[in-house]
Amino acid sequence: MKKHRFLSIALITVLALLITSIPVLASTGGLTPGYWKQSKHFDDWELTPYAPTDDLDAVLSQFVLDASTLVPPEPYYSPIDTGFTGITLLDALKQGGGGEKAMLRQMVAALLNCTHTDILMVTEQVLARWINYAYHPSSHDPPKSFEEVKDHLEGWNTEVPDFEL
Repeated sequence: MKKHRFLSIALITVLALLITSIPVLASTGGLTPGYWKQSKHFDDWELTPYAPTDDLDAVLSQFVLDASTLVPPEPYYSPIDTGFTGITLLDALKQGGGGEKAMLRQMVAALLNCTHTDILMVTEQVLARWINYAYHPSSHDPPKSFEEVKDHLEGWNTEVPDFEL
């Protein structure tokens, strides 16, 4: 009986040590564009591979879908051109307006959220699909509008994300 009690206590102790040593993520949802654009939060950018001064089109073009990297295969799409030449990630977060501009604010926030080391968010591959839905409408049937993509990304950035495509 004493042997079982000792083993039980030892097992509980080991489990408690394991549980307390597991890193806890800071968030299971995202942070909004309003958060990311504030200079007092620029230190959080350091936990992503991006900087406020990175070129928007150059960053988004990294997410062009290539059939060789996806299962099931999808067509290759041309590089992304938002038409906002010379705009940085921070500029995209700060711009006002609806339509594509509103979607870009949410897209940049989602990008920062999904690459941040302390935020549990969708993968970059899932985000890539949504970037391509916006700039290559034929990549989804039925095609997604800027408003639909914005609404989906905004959900990721304000609450626990749903992983439905």
